Amino acid sequence: MGNNKIRFLIIYPEYSKLKFSMKIQLSNELKVGLLSILALVIFYYGYNYLKGRNVLSSQNDFVVVYDRIDGLLGGNNILLNGYRIGLVESIDMLTDGSGKIVVHYSIDKEIPIPKGSVAQIVDDGLMGDKAVYLLISNSKELHQNGDTLIGEVQASLANSFKEEIMPLKDNINALVLSLDSTTKSLNKIVGSGEIEANLAALKKTLHSFDATAQSVNGLVNAQEAHIAGILRNVESLTQSLENNRSRIDAIMQNSETASRKLASLDYDKSVANLNQTLASTNTTIVELQKSLRQLNEGDGSMSLLLKNPDLYNNLTQTTESIDQLLTDMRLNPKRYVHFSLFGRKEKTNNTATPEQNIPEE
Repeated sequence: MGNNKIRFLIIYPEYSKLKFSMKIQLSNELKVGLLSILALVIFYYGYNYLKGRNVLSSQNDFVVVYDRIDGLLGGNNILLNGYRIGLVESIDMLTDGSGKIVVHYSIDKEIPIPKGSVAQIVDDGLMGDKAVYLLISNSKELHQNGDTLIGEVQASLANSFKEEIMPLKDNINALVLSLDSTTKSLNKIVGSGEIEANLAALKKTLHSFDATAQSVNGLVNAQEAHIAGILRNVESLTQSLENNRSRIDAIMQNSETASRKLASLDYDKSVANLNQTLASTNTTIVELQKSLRQLNEGDGSMSLLLKNPDLYNNLTQTTESIDQLLTDMRLNPKRYVHFSLFGRKEKTNNTATPEQNIPEE
């Protein structure tokens, strides 16, 4: 069998060449196929690497429904405390006519997502790029693959700026109109020559102020000694107050004590006592009025004394006579009193009058 094969190859040498060329041709096709497969694999991994997706790790898919997404794109990052944990896989519009947008997120399977967590679309830089911040809740229950998360959209910087600036637009327009009106008024005043007149009046006023200041300076200079005396008196008064601070403090404390005592008095009892005193006073006044009425209308001695002038005159004469008698007794006591140290007694005429017993000088 082997000899026959060798003999066949010797007779037909072209067959061996054809078979060798077929082997080489099949090897090249295999190489091209392998290179194509390798290129596809490299392209797949490179594409996912450029998108930030880790093909070697498993992912969980979540769905979020938004009313608006403000420019969110597929491939934008999903961040947790600033660390990228996933990507935006796809964005679709609901076909039910509600206008809502469904966003599919791919998040690392090793990141637990508690229920109640919020996927918030935020600005990622000043160029208008978007990202999704995952706000983790405190729930102990976790979302599973395919669950729907809560979605929110944070106001962008442009929207915030617009909301802050737009209310000022009307104010700015009003300010511009006011400035225009003020400019027109100034132009009118400048054209009418009122500014020159006002400047002249102002100059005259300044001259008056200057003259007044000079007068005041002269007055101060003239009264400098008097002012110095006043200041010394003020200083002396201040020093006296400082020296008598303890007394002043004592007076203030006494005043405070008196105020506290007045505040602690029984107001109702004091008012009752005052009312009682007033009632007693009224009773006394009534009795006094009654007594005065009796004096005016009665016929007693006091009434006669008040109403009868003859009685008053007689009393006056009697008083004057008594006064004369007392004066005479003081001046001439021997007329009325006889006293002897040895018991002798002058002989007198019992029928003599007091005028006869007056010794001759």
